[in-house]
Amino acid sequence: MNKKITPFANKQQTPQKSVSKLPLPDNKTVCDLCHTQFQVSRDTLKEENVTLEKDGLSHDVVLTYLHCPNCGKRYPVIMDDADTLPILHELKECMMRRMRFYGKQKPVPQKLQEKYNKLNKKLDFKRRQLAEKFNGALYQSEGDTIQLDYRYHAR
Repeated sequence: MNKKITPFANKQQTPQKSVSKLPLPDNKTVCDLCHTQFQVSRDTLKEENVTLEKDGLSHDVVLTYLHCPNCGKRYPVIMDDADTLPILHELKECMMRRMRFYGKQKPVPQKLQEKYNKLNKKLDFKRRQLAEKFNGALYQSEGDTIQLDYRYHAR
């Protein structure tokens, strides 16, 4: 299944960029391919705009993946699209409001907590649908055609 994908007209491949400015937990993982243990960090967590193709459908997504610093294997962890990005933005705003209450050592209002939980569930549901629909899809990155192996989910 080494089918070459040609880039879409007027589509530019965006360069990889580091993810988020929030602190990351102290996590380590082991690469399936080279068995190297590496730290999950801003250096190993990357984000890239790609177009997925599967069963004649194409879909633009922001693909977040772990990148093994030793062998270069990619582990997709999150996909976002035009439906999930606004939910994610609203969820981040809600999370920041919650953090301000925690910072002041005040209880989080019930309405805010309920909104956060509702957005969190909605985002998980939409991301799960996206993952199921496009698992195994092909995309291009840095001139290579890659088949999406979406086994991992983290947030």
